[in-house]
Amino acid sequence: MRIGITGANGLVGRDLTEKLLRDGHIVNVLVRNNFADISENQNNLSIFCNDLSIKNEDLSDFLKNLDVIVHCAAEIKDESKMEDLHVKGTENLLNQCLKTSSIKHFVFLSSVGVYGFPETGLISEKSKLYFTNQYEKTKLLGETLVTKKLESSEKKYTILRPGPIISSKMSNNYLSLLTKYIDKGYFFYIGRKKTIFNFIHLNNVISSIVLIIKNKKAYNEVFNLCDQVLFKDLIYKICNHLNKKNKNFFYVPINIAIIISKLEKIYSKFPLNT
Repeated sequence: MRIGITGANGLVGRDLTEKLLRDGHIVNVLVRNNFADISENQNNLSIFCNDLSIKNEDLSDFLKNLDVIVHCAAEIKDESKMEDLHVKGTENLLNQCLKTSSIKHFVFLSSVGVYGFPETGLISEKSKLYFTNQYEKTKLLGETLVTKKLESSEKKYTILRPGPIISSKMSNNYLSLLTKYIDKGYFFYIGRKKTIFNFIHLNNVISSIVLIIKNKKAYNEVFNLCDQVLFKDLIYKICNHLNKKNKNFFYVPINIAIIISKLEKIYSKFPLNT
């Protein structure tokens, strides 16, 4: 299968590229800058340098003869660039995919953040959407473009909404920071005692994408991707790992935590975990 990946220098895109090459697929990667060397079969790898945030960027060489697109490109830091990439860039990519007859399936990597932060209840793919920041807003607008443009065409789509991704490869590893704060005695709970830990490991995201690419049952569907565990159970396991007694950590109401989070912007070394 011929598969195109945008954002291939990112956390998901890079591991996905390596996995697909190991599986024997032909892979085109789209990056803004040079793509670093990888250990997998590079005979099946083609690299294209284009910037999706540039209006009407020509992507025809990247898209030529592909069967599937996995749109992983994302801007997670600079809010001023998010609309250009997540909305305008996605629209340009979709428009050019529609003109490429070989492409049959478009996979869009969104975020579970499009549901906001409901305090209670189970979140499903049919739950109310309520973004709270620019990243979530632009990802949701990107989703809307995908469904609007592809539902009326012969091409299929799948939208994936992963929770926050964790991996030892991340420079800002949430679990490492959490373990550090527990070890130093800085940790406290925020919100309800039965909070669910909805993060997902990078390996599970990659496995989900590979499965979806191969399965027609995923066509025109939306999937939440989350590993679920009670947060207090996670803390208990970390305490055991540190050979520390599982303390009765105190709880801070969410409204007070919001105020504390504003202090973090003033004093960046103030440790805050949610």
